Amino acid sequence: MSLNELGSSRPFFTKTIHRDVYNTIDPTSPSLALLGKTVLVTGGGRGVAIGIVESYAKIQAKTIILTGRTESSLAAVQAKFKALYPKTEFISLASDIGVLEDVTALFNNLKSRVSRLVNILVNNAALGPDHRIKLGETDPASWSSSVDATVSGPYYLVRGLIQFNPPDFPATFISITTGVTEPFPEMSGYILTKLPGVKLVELMALEYPNNLRTYALVPGIVPTDMLPRDPKSGFVALALDKPALSGGVCVYLSHQHAEFLSGRFLDAR
Repeated sequence: MSLNELGSSRPFFTKTIHRDVYNTIDPTSPSLALLGKTVLVTGGGRGVAIGIVESYAKIQAKTIILTGRTESSLAAVQAKFKALYPKTEFISLASDIGVLEDVTALFNNLKSRVSRLVNILVNNAALGPDHRIKLGETDPASWSSSVDATVSGPYYLVRGLIQFNPPDFPATFISITTGVTEPFPEMSGYILTKLPGVKLVELMALEYPNNLRTYALVPGIVPTDMLPRDPKSGFVALALDKPALSGGVCVYLSHQHAEFLSGRFLDAR
């Protein structure tokens, strides 16, 4: 079955499929305001994170911290949104979430910047997949580096967030689990490493039911620079979902009204 056939035939569990932001999750809605809140977004310099960062800026978050491996990308996003949303403070800090020492340094750096409180953490960071490479042809070193970033990274972040905030401080953790619902072949170094994140948010909700709201979120298939540009790959035709859709869902999940979904795996569409 081709990717196009797969994408057009997979079942959804709802009658309505959303591709872009809609009223209930509109980040300009006063009912979703996040005044005074601090948001940390990993992988904040590219892809889906751009829509997520802008959604939190629209909803008037007090501080948005951008982190990722490429300092220049973070600085560009920070400069762009600082000009558009002057009431929100933007902080960019380069960090590789797949390295424990980097994550530890990130939270240590934040101690003097955000009054020891992070209300919302959205983990969007991941290494780009090796497209069109079958399991037997993969490079173990590259495969392992993807595991470090996409499996170990969320654990380091969760541990860091819990230790950073005061005991029992209410916080929201959202992990972007792109590709979990689509069994795309020849992307094993990416798809397989997203599955542990689904279980991680479930365990967090069970272990910290009184102060953590946790969610695993599929953003759909978004046309970012991580997708192959070759039309023959099929991804170009399937990438119909806007980054703003995930941004709006993240904003919605950042409120107490979404607590009934905590610990669950969700599809933004």
